[in-house]
Amino acid sequence: MRLKTTFPLVVLVLLAIAIVASSCGGSTTTTSAAASPSTTGAVGSSTTGAAATGEPIKIGDIVPLSGAEAQDGTRIRQAAELAVQQINGAGGINGRPIELVFEDGQGDPTASSAAAVKLVTQDKVVALLGAYESSATAAVMPIAAQYEIPLVTALSWDESLTQQGNKWFFRAAVTQQLAQVKLAPWFAKNLSIKKAAGICADTTGERIFGEIYQKELPKYGVEFTSLNLFPPGQTDLSSIITKVQNEGVDTIFMGMNDSDGLNLLKQLYSAGYKGNKVAFELLEDWLKLTPQGSEGMYATTWYWPQEDTPVNKVFAPAYKAAYGQDPDFPPAGGYDEVLIIADALTRAGSLDGAAIRDALKTTDMQITRGRLVFDETGQGSHDIGIDKVENGQRTLQELVDLSTIQSK
Repeated sequence: MRLKTTFPLVVLVLLAIAIVASSCGGSTTTTSAAASPSTTGAVGSSTTGAAATGEPIKIGDIVPLSGAEAQDGTRIRQAAELAVQQINGAGGINGRPIELVFEDGQGDPTASSAAAVKLVTQDKVVALLGAYESSATAAVMPIAAQYEIPLVTALSWDESLTQQGNKWFFRAAVTQQLAQVKLAPWFAKNLSIKKAAGICADTTGERIFGEIYQKELPKYGVEFTSLNLFPPGQTDLSSIITKVQNEGVDTIFMGMNDSDGLNLLKQLYSAGYKGNKVAFELLEDWLKLTPQGSEGMYATTWYWPQEDTPVNKVFAPAYKAAYGQDPDFPPAGGYDEVLIIADALTRAGSLDGAAIRDALKTTDMQITRGRLVFDETGQGSHDIGIDKVENGQRTLQELVDLSTIQSK
C-alpha cells in the first residue's frame, strides 16, 4: 500500500507567493542561499516562517544552455530559479536554503554525462535534475546509479528510460509512446485526415513522435506518406516542405524544439501550405513570433498555462510577471522538478542519497499538472491535453486521462 504523503511547505509557499505576486506584480529569481530582497520580507512574515539561512543544500540541474535547444533550456532555468526563490523565501528545506548548480548539458549525451560527473564529484550535489533531451537524460542515468544519488526529470519522454530498472531515476512526465498512441485516433477522426507526413528533428523524443504516428495513423485509415528527419539547427527546410507538398498531404506532424519549430512554421507559411499542422507540444514563442504560421495549428500538450491546479494558479502568473510571457511545457517541467526534489528532501530527514530516493518513492504531491505519485518503475503520470491555436490563443480541445497509476 502506498503511504500517502504531502508537502505542506510547498503548499504554504505557493499561497504566500500568490499574495506577493498580486501585490508587487513580479519577482526576481535567484539560485543563491537567500531569497531576493523584494520578496523576503513578505514571504518570511507568512505562516511558513523566515527566509532560509545557513549552508545551502546543493542540487545539480543539467539543462541545454547552448546549442539548438538553448531557448528551451533558458526557460527551464528561469522557472527553476523561480521555484528556488519561492522555497528559500519561505524557509527552505527544514530551515536550510537550496541552491541549484547549473551545468550546460547542450542536449547532448556526452556533455550531459560529463556535467553530471562534475556536479557529483566536484560540486557535491545531493541530487540531479535534467537533462531535457531523452538521450541526454539516458546518459546521466548510469552516473546517478554509480554515485547513488537520485535523478529527477519532468521533461524527458522516451519510454525506454523507465524500462531500464534504474532505481535512482524518477520521471514526472508521461511518455511520447503512451501519449501519441492514445491521441492518434483523436487526430485522425477530428481532423478528417486522409494523408499525412512527419517532419521531425532527428533527436530521440522528436523522432519517436513521428515514428508513432507513422505506425498508428494507418490503423485509422490514414495514408502516412513519409517521415522526414533533419538535424537540429538546420535552417533551410524548403526541400522537405516541397516534398511533402508534392505528396499531397493534408496534415503535417511536426516534432522539434523551439527554434526549429519556429523556423518550420515560418517556411510552411511562406510556401503557402494550407493543411493541418500538429506539433508534439505548443510553445509560446511560436504564437508570439509567427502568429500567421501558428494560427490554426494543433498540438498535444503536457502543460498549458490555464491548467486549473493549485500549483499552476501560482506558477503561471508568477512566471509571466517575471519574464513577460506565459509559460509552456519546458519551464513548467523545470519548476516541477525543483518542487519534487524539495518535497523529497523535506521528508527524507537526511541528505543521504538512499534516504532521498526512498522519499521520492512515496511522493504524493501537487505539481503544475496536478497530483503526482510514482509507480514502481519511477514513472509518474498526469493528464494530457490537445490544444488548438485560435485567434492567436491556445484553446484546449480535449483533456485525455493517461493515468497509469492506480493508487489513489
